[in-house]
Parts: sequence; structure tokens; C-alpha cells
Amino acid sequence: MTWLDDHGKGSKKPRPDHEIETKEYDIARFEEIKAAYVTLAKREQAA
Repeated sequence: MTWLDDHGKGSKKPRPDHEIETKEYDIARFEEIKAAYVTLAKREQAA
């Protein structure tokens, strides 16, 4: 379970919209950073 599963818009215990939007933004930024690191790691392995 993730925070959004437990507290998102369709959950039994929803949080205020600004908290949900902040979490969604944080997750999106994390995914971008993760993708950059994975790409870098693949380049270093190929070299």
C-alpha cells in the first residue's frame, strides 16, 4: 500500500486536496530522478 492508496481521493480516510497534490508532485519528481539515475547506471555499465 502506498500513501495515496491509504489517503487519496477515493480512500476511506481521504486527506485534503493540497496534501494529495503535494504527494503526487513529490512522486513525479522522484520518478524523474530515478529514471535519470537508471539511465546513467546503464551508460556506465555499457562503457
